[in-house]
Amino acid sequence: MSECPICKSHNCIIKDERNGKDSKEVVCEICGKYQISNTAEVTFSNKGRDLFLSYCIFQHNLHQKKPLVINTLSENTLKEYYTFPLNYKETIIKILEFIKEKEPNGFALCSENYHLFGIDTDVAMKRFITRSEDEAIFRYGLTLNDGGRYLELTAKSIKMLDSNGILSKTVFIAMSFNSELMSVYEQAIKPAIEYFGYKAERIDEVSFNDAIFDNIKEKINQCGFMIADFTDNKHGVYLEAGMGLALDKPVIFTCRDIEIDNIHFDTQHFNYIRWSDIEDFKQKLTERIQNIII
Repeated sequence: MSECPICKSHNCIIKDERNGKDSKEVVCEICGKYQISNTAEVTFSNKGRDLFLSYCIFQHNLHQKKPLVINTLSENTLKEYYTFPLNYKETIIKILEFIKEKEPNGFALCSENYHLFGIDTDVAMKRFITRSEDEAIFRYGLTLNDGGRYLELTAKSIKMLDSNGILSKTVFIAMSFNSELMSVYEQAIKPAIEYFGYKAERIDEVSFNDAIFDNIKEKINQCGFMIADFTDNKHGVYLEAGMGLALDKPVIFTCRDIEIDNIHFDTQHFNYIRWSDIEDFKQKLTERIQNIII
């Protein structure tokens, strides 16, 4: 076993590339799998534990299959897409996501791994454990030597997983059903969402018998986040985006650039993605999802 250049775990395998590439494959018990350039390996091996880069690698592996490539400039580049440390609610979401994807029976939250969920110090870890236990978000076992504790779901966190969409892999799309925009939906919105393992959902694609309003509310409540495209300036999009905000869902606001002046003044303070064509929209939407959702 070798030492991970990033998190310093000794339970790590580093594979030398034999095809002339200036990189190696690293499989770390903590970070997961990633590629690292030879120069970066030397640089980070001579530094202390890099909590931020380890967090980025781990979170990347949860959402994408292709390993992250680490070089000497990676830290500055990744700061544009990842926030660290996270606040209390964001850490809960990251832990729930990990449990759902990897550890349904719980795991030990400790000094070796707390940074993977956006916690940056031992003190912050102990503070998080105390608060989440007091609020019955998680159930904890015996205290470990480093102050960490074994963590399990409670009825409250199971309900969060099952009903309120925190970890939902669906994205509710509010937009005009104008047939001219179908190519935008199929070639820009859906591919950007599916790249991160999510599924796009529009109300016109859902089968139901009862009132449409109730179904819209249910689908928004169950989604992980929303995309509201205001091209064509449809009143229904304003309603659905407002419902998403009221339900505390992240909403990505978008509009074709030549129509941006038509949007209602009450929504102009939102950071709209202004797109010109399908490829422009796909690229900008992918970057925004990476930046604020993943």
